[in-house]
Amino acid sequence: MRIGITFDLKTDEPLPSHLPDDFQEEFDSPVTINAIASVLRSLGHEVVELGDGRAMLEKLLAAPPDFVFNFAEGQGVGRSREARVPAVLEMLAIPYTGSDPLTLAVTLDKDCAKRLVQSAGVTVPRWTMWAPDDDLSGITSRRHLAFAPVIVKPAWEGSSKGSRDCRVSTWRRRSQSARNPDRCR
Repeated sequence: MRIGITFDLKTDEPLPSHLPDDFQEEFDSPVTINAIASVLRSLGHEVVELGDGRAMLEKLLAAPPDFVFNFAEGQGVGRSREARVPAVLEMLAIPYTGSDPLTLAVTLDKDCAKRLVQSAGVTVPRWTMWAPDDDLSGITSRRHLAFAPVIVKPAWEGSSKGSRDCRVSTWRRRSQSARNPDRCR
């Protein structure tokens, strides 16, 4: 069987200064991808390392595999980034491992996931959302955060990205970390 592997690789090169230190948190190392490919080859399969993005699209269109192991997390910060590869694979009728595009998109978007789970009658912790441009000056009052303690983290990230090593101890610090997560590092 011809098996493709989709993935996003960590790089050993220093990250640009504007990127957070956990930018590559969800990406795989070349060692991991090579090990998976090696096991599949040892089982008699032809393995195609597809990667992600434009290169993956070109490889899929040129010679589609019979099956894909999807490890791709997607680049960027969009709330549907993890759903891109499965959506393409479904469009091309290529079977793959992992969740479908809707599941991946919904679960990456914390607000959407909480609303869906809550609408099914499941009790979820109270939450609120703030946009980057929102005025957070009133966040320090207990009236706005009566359900403290709180966890402040990006709405469209997984793997605890944006909240690693974050210790918030005062109402003022909570307000600052909601506006600028880098301040709590």
